Formats: sequence, C-alpha cells, structure tokens
Amino acid sequence: STLDRSSAASDVYKRQTLTFADQVDNNIESCLTELNVPSPIITEDCFSDNGALNFNGAFGVVQIPSPYQNTGAATSEGWIKTNSLNRSLPLFGNIYISRFANDGRVYAFFDGSSGNGDTAANQSLTNVADGQWHHIAATNDGSITRLYIDGVLEVSFADSYVLNPNNQGIGGNVLDNFDILNGQLDETRFWNRALSHSEILSMKDRSLTGNEPGLVAYYDFEDGTCLL
Repeated sequence: STLDRSSAASDVYKRQTLTFADQVDNNIESCLTELNVPSPIITEDCFSDNGALNFNGAFGVVQIPSPYQNTGAATSEGWIKTNSLNRSLPLFGNIYISRFANDGRVYAFFDGSSGNGDTAANQSLTNVADGQWHHIAATNDGSITRLYIDGVLEVSFADSYVLNPNNQGIGGNVLDNFDILNGQLDETRFWNRALSHSEILSMKDRSLTGNEPGLVAYYDFEDGTCLL
C-alpha cells in the first residue's frame, strides 16, 4: 500500500509488524512469518504514534542486533521528520545527521569505522532537519557508497564494505545515551545488498510484504506498544 505522509494520517496502513517488549526478555511478536526480524530492545520511553516512532531528544533509543551480513554489500533506509540540529546523531544503523556541523545534512559510511570517506564533502546537500518528512537511503556495493535523499542521488564516494557485527541504534547512539533524536522515524529497513536507484524510487513510498529479496530487517512501527 502507498504511505500517506500527511499530518492527518492516523493509520498509514494496517499491518501489525511487531510488538515491542521489555528489554529483559526481548520477546517479539511478528506476523511477517517469512522474514526473520532481529528482536529490538527499546530503552526508556520511545513510543509508537500515528504509524511512526517518536523520540523526545532526551532519552530513549532503539537497540537492535546488527542487521548487516557478510554479503559484501548493504542498504540502510528509512523516513525521518525532525527540526533538531543535534550534532553527529545516528539515525538508523550507519546513517548520521549533522555529523560535521549543526546543519541537518546526512552522512553514511559502510567501512566499519569513520575512515575512508569521513569528510563533510561526502554528506548530503539537503538539510533534512526542516520539520518535513524525508526519505534517506544509503547503499554500498562493496566499493562505493551512494546516498539518496527523497529518491535523489546526492553523493557517492569510494568506500569499502566491512561487516559491522555490533548492535545498532535506531534514533540514537546505543553506546552513549545522550545522542538521541528529537523527532520521528518510520519504515526503517536494512538489506544485505545494494538497492538500485530504481528500486529505491519504487519502494520508498509503499509498505513492503516482507519477502523482498535481500531484506534482512524491517521496522514499520505500526501499532507498536512499549512495555517498559
């Protein structure tokens, strides 16, 4: 189904993907039986509202087991709505906002560290911290990272792919609980291959079935309940 990004949309689409559970037992419920979704750990008071996950900028971050696989390629993508210019804030996985300055621009890397392309020249041209919904996608095919904002390729640079086995954050830094998003995230997806430009364009505005080739983890934040 097509995603409705209007402010009046209270139910974007009806499909309960998962129910968040206490971080002690890590229980998860999913009706996507064909997809093995890594169980999330939600700390503090993140909550699902109007089909997106809200963060208050002070505390609360989603922690998931690494969705990256030893395939030599990957894609991270999702929707964001914020007007916060917090510095060097992880949005989902290896995608950051305002990494080099408080400018709302986006940077992504896949080399397992802040190595090959870690420079302001390789961030987006667009400031996504404008209070509007924006789609962000970053791909790596083993040698090149490409960053798309709202379906438009904004930057590409040489960047190797290195498997990152560590827990990943959605909406903040899982290592330091002070880099927390003040805004909303939705339709966060991780793939074990580099999506093409045409695939990003064709899928960014619709929900997925869960059996798309290469889809590793899919968090649509529909009907979620935090039980902390």
